[in-house]
Amino acid sequence: MKTNIKTLALCLLGTVLSGCSDGEYVQADYWVMHTIDDHFEGADGVDIYDVDGDGDDDTLSSWEESAMVLLHENPGPDLARGHWARTNIGGGLELRKVEDARYIDLNRDGKVDAVVTATEKHSEKVGMHWLARSHAPGDAKSWVGTWLAPEVN
Repeated sequence: MKTNIKTLALCLLGTVLSGCSDGEYVQADYWVMHTIDDHFEGADGVDIYDVDGDGDDDTLSSWEESAMVLLHENPGPDLARGHWARTNIGGGLELRKVEDARYIDLNRDGKVDAVVTATEKHSEKVGMHWLARSHAPGDAKSWVGTWLAPEVN
């Protein structure tokens, strides 16, 4: 039975690959990769939202090995192919091994109120990074961090 499943899987894979090898589908037709920031190590997740309200989606990324959470502001279509401006939104928290970061809109008004982060690997904590000055999300001083359960290590 195992051999039959393996054979079926290989046949299906061969069928898929042979259907894609005629040049009809090119990777660039679907997704062209562009790096918006390559200065740090361990980008571990991305959340997307228009934080600054300019109509362009901005990104939020946790950098596990570099111990940062960065907001990358989308410069708009004319400048999107370059590196994007970044802001460390840690809000004064010492972040180690940041696994995830997500925007949150607590009052459902369509604007980001805070970012929640989760750390791992012997530093398991959940952080809240409040956007204290919503008119200036690209200013690191606009973000104030606090641990939701500081006694957890």
